[in-house]
Amino acid sequence: DDLVVLNQNLGLYLKPLAKLLITIILPEKKIVGKMISNWEVMETIKKKINPEVFISLKVCTTSLTKVLLEAEVKSLDERCSIIKKLDGNFIKLSGFQDKFIMTAEPAKIKNIKKSDWEEIFKNKTIYNSNYAGERADTIHITELPTSWFKTTNKSIDDNIKETFSKFGSISRHDIPFLDPYNERINSIMEKGYDVHSEGFKKTSFLAQGLRFDAYIQYSNHSGFCNCIDALKGMKMVRIVSGEEETYYCNFKIDFDRLIFIKYTIVKKGYP
Repeated sequence: DDLVVLNQNLGLYLKPLAKLLITIILPEKKIVGKMISNWEVMETIKKKINPEVFISLKVCTTSLTKVLLEAEVKSLDERCSIIKKLDGNFIKLSGFQDKFIMTAEPAKIKNIKKSDWEEIFKNKTIYNSNYAGERADTIHITELPTSWFKTTNKSIDDNIKETFSKFGSISRHDIPFLDPYNERINSIMEKGYDVHSEGFKKTSFLAQGLRFDAYIQYSNHSGFCNCIDALKGMKMVRIVSGEEETYYCNFKIDFDRLIFIKYTIVKKGYP
């Protein structure tokens, strides 16, 4: 398989994002009063790829000439197989005599590049590369599931450090929603539900559904680059022993563009 170990203790792995773009070419002659159903388009495409399935499928844009959809599948091999099934094929929609031709191709994944952070930190009147946080040393990761990093024997804080220290020595890290002043969030994490809510909202699902972001500052530039290179174009996968289902997380990664961690350190009085 194309899994790369991220933190085996937590059952966390990395896997390449496998996304594709599907375009439905609409006929030049329009039928007055007849609209294309996005739902029918998606359901028809899903049937075309049986027995394979999409992890996600959504309509990105619609116009008078085409419908553009983005899909995600489990692996790069499966993406190749699905593209072969769809590209150049036709779909038939109810109420239309003509068949609509489809095109399918791999979607380009937008990744941060070295030139991005060089452009930001080149302004020497604002940034001093002698100081941590004012250079390319800190990554910002968002959309991480709390339930994946909270364990009975270790805190989210400890698990984050353990997970991302594989790329290099970490000098500092910060998880904004674990700020000691955020009493409500900490109560949810400790008790598993929101004590300030009533009825259905007072449920453990609230804690399970929480996502957080983390700032991780590496001691040297190589750790920063190693992390960026390892995570870009990837999704996170969680495999739980004894469970058949595999869980996926499309996190987002960037560098600390606002030098957040430096101002947080000053605010909290860290050394």
